[in-house]
Amino acid sequence: MTDIGPYAGINASRTFRAHSSIIPVNINHIKKFRKGESSVAIMSNTDVVKVSRLNKDKLAQRLGVK
Repeated sequence: MTDIGPYAGINASRTFRAHSSIIPVNINHIKKFRKGESSVAIMSNTDVVKVSRLNKDKLAQRLGVK
């Protein structure tokens, strides 16, 4: 398990590490997911979070999209 410092107490069943340079995001707050060459998650507060090439399929699976 990777130590993520102050974020270690976050409920892992609701979070996803979209990119190694970004803190985990709460998947309940992802409103849109654009899967493609440059995948991004659009959050409920309109923030845009980059999703790495390695994690885009994992996130799609967690969200139940193809």
